[in-house]
Amino acid sequence: MLRAGVIAAIVVASLLAGAWLNALRSIPLMLQAVGQERHPVDFDVEFGGLDHSVARVPVQLFYYPQTPILGISAHWWSIVAPLRIDTITRSLEVDVAGGKLRWSAPLGLAGVSNFRLQRVDVGEQGAPYAVTASVDLNDPANVDRSKAPRSLDLPLVAESSGRLVYDGPIALWGRLESGDGNPYVYSPRAGVVPAQLIWDGLRSLDARIDLAPYAMATFVVPADWQGEGWKNEGYRLTRAHATLTDKALDVAAGNAVPLPFARECELPPQFALVAESRIPKWSRIDGLWRPVLRRDWEELLRAPQASGVAVRFVPNAGGTRSLAGVEAFDVSARAGGTYRLLAACPNPDYGSLAVTWIDVIVRS
Repeated sequence: MLRAGVIAAIVVASLLAGAWLNALRSIPLMLQAVGQERHPVDFDVEFGGLDHSVARVPVQLFYYPQTPILGISAHWWSIVAPLRIDTITRSLEVDVAGGKLRWSAPLGLAGVSNFRLQRVDVGEQGAPYAVTASVDLNDPANVDRSKAPRSLDLPLVAESSGRLVYDGPIALWGRLESGDGNPYVYSPRAGVVPAQLIWDGLRSLDARIDLAPYAMATFVVPADWQGEGWKNEGYRLTRAHATLTDKALDVAAGNAVPLPFARECELPPQFALVAESRIPKWSRIDGLWRPVLRRDWEELLRAPQASGVAVRFVPNAGGTRSLAGVEAFDVSARAGGTYRLLAACPNPDYGSLAVTWIDVIVRS
């Protein structure tokens, strides 16, 4: 009888331990992590324009737990404050040769919680992207401005058999969606969600990151901005005969209104106005901007412009303004219909440029 009780207690204890350790989920992940630990990921990162006096760059690897343990433990607290207590951090010092950095790291760490590589910081600590590439870029001494970037075309990112390749400006690094060749976020002003550049099938990451500026512009105004007769209502701007949201300017025919605009470019922006039926295919996406090949943008500029709306860029009297400043397009509504106003900063350094847009709806 005692023996049976001991056996029963052992069985119950084993079941409780298995439940506490989340065994059903942990064991398959442990087997996966063993394979990921034995086959490290190769990182090959090149900075175009990096000052060659930079000899070593810190690299930090962040491993997050995949299998939370149930119960009162440090792992239990990670459910309350996820990815804080149980993060494993490994630090490297990587030599720089000709602007290039190379290192290897395991994709997973086998154990009770089965950690997996989630983020890599190159240069600065605490950078917000899934894989970041910063070498104290706020210090211009690190950037060789005399070295022009390579003329880059799209797609900027490609994936094949676990090998991820990126070739483009640092302004787009961290905004990427891997695999589809269409890197963009909803708006240049929107918060950048970390791109998933690290996944279970990753085998190598090769990136050439140009440090030359890649100027962006936007029609999306700051949340607390109002002026030029516009009243800020939080989610939209209003004025007589017109309403403005992040997606569209709605204006009654026969009226002229200023359309707020912000830019990083030093030169005046280029812009095109097309009717709804002639919106280019590359801008028919769920977003407000995207990198576009320069030749495609120039083709749009040469095409006939819509006549139902007259548009004129009006720069600030003070000259070039930063993204924090707001300038305007003067929009005169003539004929009813839906149009799309597209704008871009001239950028001779790259084979692509960032094009932003907003719809103009004219009510008859």
